[in-house]
Amino acid sequence: MANVVLLFGHGSFDPKETPAKATVPTGCKLCLFARHGEEVSGERMTDVSYYISHFNKAAMAEQADLLGHAKFVEEMKSGRHLRRIKVGGEQVHNYRLFPPIGLQTNLDGEKSDTGVKLVMVDEAEGITLQQLFQLYGKPGRVLMWLACRAIDGQDGHGVDGYNLPKSITTLERREGSGTANVYRRDNEASYLKPANAL
Repeated sequence: MANVVLLFGHGSFDPKETPAKATVPTGCKLCLFARHGEEVSGERMTDVSYYISHFNKAAMAEQADLLGHAKFVEEMKSGRHLRRIKVGGEQVHNYRLFPPIGLQTNLDGEKSDTGVKLVMVDEAEGITLQQLFQLYGKPGRVLMWLACRAIDGQDGHGVDGYNLPKSITTLERREGSGTANVYRRDNEASYLKPANAL
């Protein structure tokens, strides 16, 4: 049985969604690779799907947990990939996962040796996170929302600074801090606070 479920595709939140929030199932963890309102580049999605499958396979061999696996944690911190972890009982916006049109992953959904189950949807209208919780939110599972967390009808979504050209990015370090604040030059409203996900 896969203990990590990778939710892969396009994602967004409709402020008119009912219910607006979903509750992470008891005994589960939900990992989010963007902040609310952020988009994730397709290249980063491909990279992170590899890290998840590669390091989870290593963690299983060591009888360890992926989120505590030193090399996975190091990769997530150095690449600033993982933004937030929600645990059972916590609420999260009821995003919709849409088909992965134009996206690529190097993870085979039928392979079980990595302990990762790849979940993609076919429905053009998407599937809500609440529905995905009902399908895959079993105790002990780690659900990975690798999709965007864009907000429908809102322009100027934030960017995470990963692999962006320097021409559109300003990187600022605060005095005495090892973290960086990233701005897009054309939209300072997309300011990102440093992530403390792990």
